[in-house]
Amino acid sequence: MTVVAGADVPCLAPGVMADMERWWAEREALLGADSHAETWRQKENFLLDNPVVRDSQGRPQFRLQFDLRQFKPEEVTVRTIGQQLIVQARHEEAGPDKKVHREYCRQCTLPGDVTPEALVSRLSRSGILTIHAPLPAAEEDRVIPIDRC
Repeated sequence: MTVVAGADVPCLAPGVMADMERWWAEREALLGADSHAETWRQKENFLLDNPVVRDSQGRPQFRLQFDLRQFKPEEVTVRTIGQQLIVQARHEEAGPDKKVHREYCRQCTLPGDVTPEALVSRLSRSGILTIHAPLPAAEEDRVIPIDRC
């Protein structure tokens, strides 16, 4: 078959485009129209690199957020091994004409001043997992003497 630029090209698989559009609509319904997965992945990466934020009183706090909207609360686990924080989620479902398997895993090293026992995790109704812990307050300002050689 010869294809001419600008000419209508017959669709060789007419149902494929409809399937793709249906899949995209289902994805948007699951994730929300304003929350593309790639945008959230970029935000997660930024937060993993910058986990220290200030709380409402200005105190430093360790905080991470993870997009787990495609998982039920019982499918999510948060654990630590030493100073390693591990967030995992696993979803499986099977129907007469479909099978779905999703996995999610993020791992990071906790800063030295974060004790694993102080971590608190909360999964919002919208599926955003937030893990936080207080950080020790900064020491009072002090003057460091300068030795002269």
